[in-house]
Amino acid sequence: MSRLLFGSVLLLLSFVCSSGAALDDYLPVQQPLLDKAEQKAVYDILTAANPDVDWSYAFSIDLCTAGPHGIVCEIDEEDPSKAHVVELNLGYVSDYSNNPPCSPTNASFSPALTRLPYLSKLFVYRCFVAAPTFLPGYLWSLGPQLQELVLQSNPGLSGSLPQDFGTILGLRRLIIAGTSISGEIPAAVGKLKSLQQLDLSGNALKGTIPSTIGELKELVVLDLSQNALLGSIPAELSPLPKLTKLDLSRNNLSGGIPASIGSLRSLELLDLSENGLSGGIPLFLGGLEGLKNLHLRGNPFNGTLPNIWNQLRGLVGLDLSRTGLVGPIPVSMGGLTDISYLSLDHNRLSGAIPAALAELPSVNRIDLSHNRLSGEVPFSKLMLRRLGERLRLDGNEGLCMDPETVVSFSEKIGISVCESSSSSSAPSVELRVSIDSSTGNRVRSQFRHAGAFFSAVFLLPLFFLFH
Repeated sequence: MSRLLFGSVLLLLSFVCSSGAALDDYLPVQQPLLDKAEQKAVYDILTAANPDVDWSYAFSIDLCTAGPHGIVCEIDEEDPSKAHVVELNLGYVSDYSNNPPCSPTNASFSPALTRLPYLSKLFVYRCFVAAPTFLPGYLWSLGPQLQELVLQSNPGLSGSLPQDFGTILGLRRLIIAGTSISGEIPAAVGKLKSLQQLDLSGNALKGTIPSTIGELKELVVLDLSQNALLGSIPAELSPLPKLTKLDLSRNNLSGGIPASIGSLRSLELLDLSENGLSGGIPLFLGGLEGLKNLHLRGNPFNGTLPNIWNQLRGLVGLDLSRTGLVGPIPVSMGGLTDISYLSLDHNRLSGAIPAALAELPSVNRIDLSHNRLSGEVPFSKLMLRRLGERLRLDGNEGLCMDPETVVSFSEKIGISVCESSSSSSAPSVELRVSIDSSTGNRVRSQFRHAGAFFSAVFLLPLFFLFH
């Protein structure tokens, strides 16, 4: 094997020499080396995140060329022989994002983060789960080059947001979600003019939503859900022309939906569920023609369903359950041809189910349970079979199903079978005709009432037809 390899090398050298190419053109190029001070800083950061690993021994070569997944470098524009750390991702996510894992019981932040002057992204996932860890103040002094600060799913992380965001004013993404940080959202958040995504969901934040968020003109995503925020939705949120997602669900917000929400024409998702909002579902929501998901569940809006659905034909998900709605379901809801799930359950809706709902082509789930609906269910056997238990109609005593529809469907969706329309005080007759191929054609008739004589006479020709 060694002789074969040596011979191949000689052959390659002879080819290079004969072709006139320089040997240096075929030798490996020297890779840029990480600045030594930055390499030492990364070792310190990794050791703080997981002191059980000897990082300098496990990755003794240059961290940019042979470091763990999650460390991203870029070549220095002024000195191509050097490289700098621009991204640091900590915490194992999956086999496809196998970042350096953190210690489950002994992880901490390191001040060495401030010794990475080119760092543009810091991502920390599930590093602080068990042991309580305080959110360090030096994170806010990582420099204007920092574009992404993501602290995701770290329930052991406590502390509060700063009153001044220091030098990180170039942030495009600020995600601190699934932690135990508390206190108020500072008005200084309005200084982060480059923000495109602000996600502070799943924390213990209190106080009101600062109106200064309306100054973040580049904002695309605003998620403040699952906190303990109070007060009303600020009208100042309206001048956000690029906002596509607004999620304020699971807070303690009160008052009505401000009319300024109707000017957020780029919105695709509006989730205000599980708050204390009131004042009815406003008509101006019909102006959000690009809306794909509207979730208002669990608010005491009361009132009737507005007739705005012809303007919202792009809706994919609509959840208005537990909102105190009364009155009929608008027929225009049948025009929601893209709707995948529709939830109107636990209200006081009355009247018949519009037949147009039975023709929704894309729907996968319909929940109309626990209302005051009445009349015959308009859904076909095919649709009943397709939806199965994803169709909920139980809790509507006035609803019933056509007796020709298989009884098992009515049992699954929790309603009874309609009484036959022929049951009345008038005389009735039941004529059963059966054809028995083994014994010849015969007619079997049962007369349930003496008054059926004339009906029987009318049907006598059938006897001769089968004989």
